Amino acid sequence: MFYGEFVHLRLPEMEDATVMTEQFNDFETRKFLNMMFPVSVKQEEDFILDVHKRFQEKTGYHFVIENKEHDYLGSVGLGSISNIDRKASVGIAITNKKFWGQGYGTDAMRTICAIGFQIVNLHRIELDVHEFNKRAIRSYEKVGFTKIGQKRESNWIDGKYVDSIIMDILAREFEEKYGHVDLTGFSPY
Repeated sequence: MFYGEFVHLRLPEMEDATVMTEQFNDFETRKFLNMMFPVSVKQEEDFILDVHKRFQEKTGYHFVIENKEHDYLGSVGLGSISNIDRKASVGIAITNKKFWGQGYGTDAMRTICAIGFQIVNLHRIELDVHEFNKRAIRSYEKVGFTKIGQKRESNWIDGKYVDSIIMDILAREFEEKYGHVDLTGFSPY
């Protein structure tokens, strides 16, 4: 397990599939993730199997986000990893709506970035976020991400095209902001 200030990250288990399905099937949650269609428990079980496969192959690192009380909050992961360029994309979803706006996403993003830079040895981490997701954009900026571009009318969501904002953070920027992050349970924040 990896520890942030408020969250810990762990690999998903098959018993998570039911709560994942329940939370991902909320329309408001899916809208933020560009997932317009509901998912089944079987699809989530297949996803969990794929997560473990990619973890073993070192091609992706996806984790469940829990708080200190072990509430399932959502998930976060690094994908599209390029070992030559030392870059990856990051995605996060706080799917348990009762924990929105409480800093858990920011802490989980800071923690996955620390994993990416300190353990996976990445140089750059990038993300896309819908222009209307102001809460997420503020959270990413708190972590240290910078807006570097925009994809115009890139997604069809809820009856209209929306732009996506491209953001990234470099290892040196993360290091300047946080130093070395202890992921073992003690938080310097």
